[in-house]
Parts: sequence; C-alpha cells; structure tokens
Amino acid sequence: APIRILCSCTPSPAGLVVEELRIQSAPISLTGSGNASQGTFTLQGTTEYDLEALVQRFRPFIGPEVQLSGTRRGSFRLQGPLPLTGRHDLTNQSERASTARSEHQKHPASELEGMIQLGWQQAIVYGLHIGPGDLRVELADGIVSIPPVQVPVSDGRFLASSTLDLNSTPLSLLVTAGPILDNVRLSPEMCRTWMQYLAPLLADATRVEGRLSLALSQAARVPLHDPASSRVEGYLEIHGAQVSPGPQSVELNRVAQQVRSLVTGQPPSATRNDTAVWFELPKQPLPFTVRDRRVFHERLSIHIGDVIVQTRGSVGFDESLELVAEIPVRQEWFRDRPRLAAAFTGTTLRIPIRGSLDQPRLDTSSLQDLGRDTLENAAGRILEQELGRGLQRLFGPVR
Repeated sequence: APIRILCSCTPSPAGLVVEELRIQSAPISLTGSGNASQGTFTLQGTTEYDLEALVQRFRPFIGPEVQLSGTRRGSFRLQGPLPLTGRHDLTNQSERASTARSEHQKHPASELEGMIQLGWQQAIVYGLHIGPGDLRVELADGIVSIPPVQVPVSDGRFLASSTLDLNSTPLSLLVTAGPILDNVRLSPEMCRTWMQYLAPLLADATRVEGRLSLALSQAARVPLHDPASSRVEGYLEIHGAQVSPGPQSVELNRVAQQVRSLVTGQPPSATRNDTAVWFELPKQPLPFTVRDRRVFHERLSIHIGDVIVQTRGSVGFDESLELVAEIPVRQEWFRDRPRLAAAFTGTTLRIPIRGSLDQPRLDTSSLQDLGRDTLENAAGRILEQELGRGLQRLFGPVR
C-alpha cells in the first residue's frame, strides 16, 4: 500500500519545530509533533490501526492460527540523536569506523528511547481465546521490553514479560521464567496446534473438557529467524481433563484393550464403541524440554477405562514422532484371581510409536513379542510360587 507523509515544520532559534507529522498507510496511521535541536529529536503523538486488516497484511508470515480484531488508538513517544549529525566531518567518520571495528557493533536503534501503547479488542492465537487487552512496549539502550502483563485468556489468564535485545546476534526474544498461562480452558483447537507437541496423542481430539497451566522453569531465548532452534524448559500443569479422541488416537484405545485382553485372557468387550470412549487425564505435572528442534515430555498419564497409558518421548517440529507408550498391568484386572495378579505384579508393556502426528504408527509386532515374553515370565513366577508352597508343605517354612 502507498505511504503518505505530511510534515509541517517551522525553523526556530534552537532548531526545528515539527508542528504536525502525519504518516498514513492502510491499515495504520500516525499523527504527531515534536522538535529537533542540538543534534537530537523528540516526537510524540498517537497511532491508529485496524488489527484485522493488519493481520491480513502479514498473513504469509504469521500463518492462519492468529486472528486479531478491533480498531484501536494508542500513544507513542520517540527521542534520540538525529541520524545525520556530524556525518559531514570526515575525521569523525574515520574515528567512528575505527571504533566500530574494534567494538561490538550496536544496532542503529541503540541510541533511541521510546514507548508505544498497543491494544486489541479480541484475539484467537493458536486456539487461545484472548479478551480485550493493552500493553506498553518500551525501547531503551537497544532493548525492546514488554513489562509484566495479565490478559484474560480462555477463562484463565496469560501472564508474561519479555524483552528483545536488538544488539543480540541472532536477534532473539527473551521470555522471563515463571507462569505463562494460568488455569485456561482446554479446546480442540489448542490440542491440534501447540498442545500436539506436548501431548501428541490428543492432537486430533474432537471434544475436550478441562483446564491447564503453563510455566517456564528458566528464561527462554527464542531466535526470531529460527524459532524451532529454541531451548526451552518448563512444565505443563494439567488440572484434570477428559478428551474424546479422533480417528488417529482411537488406535491407542484398541491397543490398550488388546493388552488387557492379552494379560487377563478375557476378550475385549464386543459392545465397546471406540468413538464413544473418553480419554481421562488426571491432575498431573508434565515437564517438557524444547531442544534439537523437538519437544520432549517426561511422562503423560492417560486413563482409558481401567487401562492406564503413560507416554514419554518427543515430537519434532516436522511433526515426526519418537514416543513410547507404557501400559502397566493392573491388579484390578484379575479380581478373584490373586495368584495370577501376584504373578503380574510390576509388569509393564512398552509400545513404540513412530510415524507422524497425521499418521502415527504403533509397533504392534513389538506388543506381540512383549506380550509373549510377559506371559512366559508370569507363568514362570506362578510355577515358582506353586513349587515354593509344595516345599513348605513338605519341610515347613524356610527359616
């Protein structure tokens, strides 16, 4: 879009008075005034912008998961040295060039100081429904800082502060350690966007009810040119949730029921409807780490009926999976068969999951091998127990 600039200035004994400055380029406009004297300038005024149109302008860069709306107005202030001061002095030019070569090169904005107030009416960002909010962005010494802000998000709160060091190489956003999301309501949109990297088995959830919080264990540095190369450590606090899985995750339910049937010798219920099954996530912390272009999680516990599935592993930003699902054999499965229950005490089946988020592959051949080995070991333990009881009847208890 074309940019229109209108400036009305008046010379003064001290320098120059900017009576009016207008910069217009849909969907944003700026109106201000100021002055310039003794090699420095000061500008202050207001900005007005149409957020929906602004987002559409930058849609190729931010993707489809960011939606903002509202026409807002905010104030701004900017001051610093005039860019052409002293450039006519060849001696000064030489000295500055020598200094730049011997010292760390600073960003041109390092000598500027300023502030701008921004706001929005409502927003949807990666499944998070964000209410009205305002924030103040400050610039000083080459550091763009956003002070701590609290914004209503999905019936919870967003709490964060961050800085952008314009002098850093590469240019990186530094997010302060501490709470980021507090008690927000889960949604299917969240599960299929950023949550799929933390809890991949919920990526295609069709319905979800529950709440969670998110915090960083230490400050996170996010390179703006390559966010996937970030190093982040934190934890997701699940306050309890119920999820109706989609077609890709239904396979996990079938495998879980196969494990139960394999161990107990009882066939899976013929009346079970996979699409009606709910995954339950009990209250639990979920530590995670972002490194090597992957998101690692420690242990996520999912209850499917009376079967518990615990996953660990990683999801790449290319959506590749390197996971292991662990299914512990539960004593409750055996009811009135205590000897069989005792034989399986401490037994856990491990199922590798690879492929991608769109097409996860559960290694069922590994499940068959593990199941056979588990049954053989369990049978051996039963024989040992029976032999021990027989010896006790013959010779009495071992002392």
